[in-house]
Amino acid sequence: MPQSKNKIVRDLTSGNVTWTMLTFAAPLFLSSLLQTVYNVTDMIIVGRFVGKAGLGAVSIGTDILHFLCFIAMGFSNAGQVIISQLIGAGMQERVRHTIGTLFTFLGSSAIFITIAGLLLLDNMLDWVNTPPEAKAYTKTYLGICLSGMIFIYGYNIISAILRGMGDSRHPFLFVAVTVILNVILDILFVVVLKWELFGVALATVISQAVSFFWALHFLYRNRKHFGFHFTLKEFAVSGEALKPLIKLGIPMIIQSAAISFSMLFVNSYINTYGVVATAMTGIGNKLSSIVNIVNIALSAAGSTMIGQCIGAEKYDRVPKVLKVSFLINGAIAAIAGIAISGPSLVLSTSPVTLPITQKMESKFLFDDCEDPSIIFVFDAHCLSNSSPFYIPEYAEQLMKHKNVQIIMFSTMAGQRIEDDLSSHFSFSVCRLPFALSNLSLEVRARLLPDNIISWIRHEKLQDDKGVIFCSSPRECERVSELLNMNGVSAAFCHSHMNRD
Repeated sequence: MPQSKNKIVRDLTSGNVTWTMLTFAAPLFLSSLLQTVYNVTDMIIVGRFVGKAGLGAVSIGTDILHFLCFIAMGFSNAGQVIISQLIGAGMQERVRHTIGTLFTFLGSSAIFITIAGLLLLDNMLDWVNTPPEAKAYTKTYLGICLSGMIFIYGYNIISAILRGMGDSRHPFLFVAVTVILNVILDILFVVVLKWELFGVALATVISQAVSFFWALHFLYRNRKHFGFHFTLKEFAVSGEALKPLIKLGIPMIIQSAAISFSMLFVNSYINTYGVVATAMTGIGNKLSSIVNIVNIALSAAGSTMIGQCIGAEKYDRVPKVLKVSFLINGAIAAIAGIAISGPSLVLSTSPVTLPITQKMESKFLFDDCEDPSIIFVFDAHCLSNSSPFYIPEYAEQLMKHKNVQIIMFSTMAGQRIEDDLSSHFSFSVCRLPFALSNLSLEVRARLLPDNIISWIRHEKLQDDKGVIFCSSPRECERVSELLNMNGVSAAFCHSHMNRD
């Protein structure tokens, strides 16, 4: 297959396999890396200027959007493989029909999914158990992003066409512009104009629209090089092109949808623990995507190379492509494994669950764990000498793990306690509110036991579940006993500290 002078159609059926794969995969790798860096930057901006409710909204909205893109992912990947085979076989006329069918079929799918998504928006938020404090943000974010679904589908179409032709450089340029523009608009809309999640979503849609129209203009300007002239007739769906597209696309759609649905299903349970858990899951998912960057790039490069080789009937080159792909992936995985090797033990502990006895003064729970990587500490206010619940022995033991990442939670940490903990442990405290679906928190002035009983009866809360904070273990026991005597089921729980 002759090499095109315009560098749009690239022959991947000749030359050194390793060099060809690396040069073709490099822009794909950089594209994925840029998107990951943007996702992390976006979460930082939202977390800093909107808060945990905003982070939770972006996490839930992104999961739903990813699921709704399963048709675009499946059929665009199928289109990429088919176009690469046709390019390798030199079937220019069928390439033209495939491009037109891909545009019309996926464009129609995008319109249908947009309308269905907007109509079922409230239902989708309920299905995934969106935390109440993040629901308004999520609805705003998801509603605006759904209106730009056509741009996401459109870009996937153009990117698949170019990759199938052997061009990975221009899709990288489109992504680079999208990411840079998105970050700039995020800062403008969120940091400067204070538009919160509306600004985040608007920045995303605008940057996606710019990327799509730029890519579309690029295809139109170079239309003579791949035989598609953007006439109305060429957009007609071709049965000859649609049949292999559906045959190959359906399994890819099922794969994409299954992965996305399983994530939605699992995250829907996580969401029941509240907006903090949702936000932390979103951050973790964004960071974990870094692991798959190389694999995704090599997979896309390998599928295009193999497609062109099959189309050109160079079957002897196919196992070489597979071998090189496996070797590169294996080598990078081995290097990454060595780089991050070490213990990965995560320890979760709470000072108020540990009785302070003579035995516990010298031996704490995390002493049994050798070299933990992360320590989660709940009720972290007990580690501050500014707190009335200070447990010095526990704080001293924890100070021994200065090189371990420590994540602390507290529902009772005021600014003075936060400052004290930050100075000793070099981190910030995350305030964790009540987030369980069966619990509620109402901040009220201090009530006497009789007032508490009257309030519970007035509010008709006898059959509900809740938590009452008391100032001491002795008071906790006394209030619990009084509630039970008056027909309200209650159980006391304290931290084995001084009863007064």
